[in-house]
Parts: sequence; structure tokens; C-alpha cells
Amino acid sequence: MAIGTDLIIVPIVNDQAVYSPINTINLRHASTAEASQEDNVKFTIFFNDRDCAFKMDSELARKDWVKVIKKTIFHGKMEGDKVKVGPRR
Repeated sequence: MAIGTDLIIVPIVNDQAVYSPINTINLRHASTAEASQEDNVKFTIFFNDRDCAFKMDSELARKDWVKVIKKTIFHGKMEGDKVKVGPRR
């Protein structure tokens, strides 16, 4: 779940998302997000000092997440704190 430039990390227990965040990642400091070449459900968000890897439940979900995260990173760099993730109105 992305809110502004923060990606909220929630744990999965018995295939169910537990909606109590365990961590956040500020995407404003990310350089990019890329889909894994070796696994069709994994992707990585790259930072200067670390990388964060994620595994989705489907290739389509991975594609959607990478697309939204890349847009969020771009807008975060261009607009600072004024970033909103969601459909344009």
C-alpha cells in the first residue's frame, strides 16, 4: 500500500494480509524499481544504500506494483511532499 511517497509494509499470515504495518519505506529516496529477470513474481526497489526485494502473488500484481512505484518515485522527485498515488481525476 502506498501513501504519499511512503510504501507501507504489512505482513502476510496464512495467505491473509494483516493490516497492521510492520514498516514503511520512503520512496522519495529510491532510485527505481525493477522486475526480477529470474522470477516472474519478484521485484526490487533500489536505493543508494540498500535494496528492498518483494514477492507478489502473481506476475500481474508485480507488474502493477512496479508501475505504481516507479510513478511514485518519479513524482516524489519532481514534486516533493505533494505526491498522491491514485487515478487522475
